[in-house]
Amino acid sequence: SGWTSYAPLSIIATEGQTWWLFGMVFLITSSLLGSVNFIVTIIQLRAKGLTFMRLPFFVWAQLVTSFLLLLAFPPLEAAAVLQLMDRLAHTSFFMPSGLVVSGQVLAIAGGGNPLLW
Repeated sequence: SGWTSYAPLSIIATEGQTWWLFGMVFLITSSLLGSVNFIVTIIQLRAKGLTFMRLPFFVWAQLVTSFLLLLAFPPLEAAAVLQLMDRLAHTSFFMPSGLVVSGQVLAIAGGGNPLLW
């Protein structure tokens, strides 16, 4: 199903997709914990007298990247966990047709994803 794990293609019952999702959950969790580690280290463990304006550009880049990871990765991890629950616990968060919006199945002439319109 590719790196996007698009729901209509990822419903195929193979073990590879399940292991890929487990890997994504572990990768995202480790990235989140690493970004928290960077943020805490940069804020709390600076040298005495070193202000934020005197920090090198690389440290600023790491700080901004860590905050962006904290904003972007939790929804991605939630989607991976929900998809794992669909595969292992037989829930129905993602429909195989991919055309569910607010609980209504849409019939689209010509195909396409209604969320992209």
